[in-house]
Amino acid sequence: MVRNLINFKKAWLGAFALLLMVGVITLTFAFKAENNKVQELANAKAKETVNKKRTITYNFLVQSSLNSFTGRTSASNACTGTATLNCKYNVTPSGKANIPDQEDEPYTASQINAYVTAGYLTVASGSSPGLYP
Repeated sequence: MVRNLINFKKAWLGAFALLLMVGVITLTFAFKAENNKVQELANAKAKETVNKKRTITYNFLVQSSLNSFTGRTSASNACTGTATLNCKYNVTPSGKANIPDQEDEPYTASQINAYVTAGYLTVASGSSPGLYP
């Protein structure tokens, strides 16, 4: 009888130990899966930040040389010379959200035409085909 009692205790202890190990393994994988989800969210947020393009903050794009446009915060000068495109364009709110910032290189005539077509730029008041001094 004592032997049966000892075997019974050993069996319960073994079952409890096995159950405890299964619980630890389950929790480990559960936390790992949760950690992976958190890591994926963090990676997605980081990628979104990296992929988010810097957009212009200028109010105007002006044609400073033929078919070469640069950003300006103000543009009050009159147009001079001759050119096929207007010398100054207003940047619309949607333009500020969608036109990429090109600090190191000017915008081309084809970019300006595309931005006007998309509604990102409008011809500035008092602008005419020419260059901005």
